Amino acid sequence: MGSDSGSNSSITYLQGKSPILRERKGFSDCFISFFAMGSTESSGAEVVTVDVLTAKGLTHAGHVYLDVRTVEEFEKGHPVADKIINIPYMFNTAEGRVKNPEFLNKVSCACNKEDHLLVGCQSGVRSVNAARDLQANGYEKVRNVGGGYLEWVKNQLPVKASEANHDHD
Repeated sequence: MGSDSGSNSSITYLQGKSPILRERKGFSDCFISFFAMGSTESSGAEVVTVDVLTAKGLTHAGHVYLDVRTVEEFEKGHPVADKIINIPYMFNTAEGRVKNPEFLNKVSCACNKEDHLLVGCQSGVRSVNAARDLQANGYEKVRNVGGGYLEWVKNQLPVKASEANHDHD
């Protein structure tokens, strides 16, 4: 995979250590350690996929929309939902996308294993992988949002963009 020219990240390699991703986010820097992406254990359960119209209805019924896109993707626009959380499943690096090693930990801090989760991304690929990881770690009420944000927009469902994206209007 090529490098992400618009990326606001850099990779630092420490001698004998795992690479460190440094993301610049305004006034603060965030350091995230990346480890080699190992194989994901599968719970054997198949991921249930719902269409965006069903997902929209489920958000009104108390389901949490877990957007697993990058922060930059999320801020450009995301579905409108009563309960929406952005926890990236992957990060863009100069070498390509790398799995977020803190994904499951961050989800466990924000959600209970009993919560009904709708996992969405840009097109439905990352979210299916994230949903598999969640199921393998005890989250049983997980559904993938088929087609992701692109399908949400295509169906003209409500979206919200970060206020920062409106500064140039």
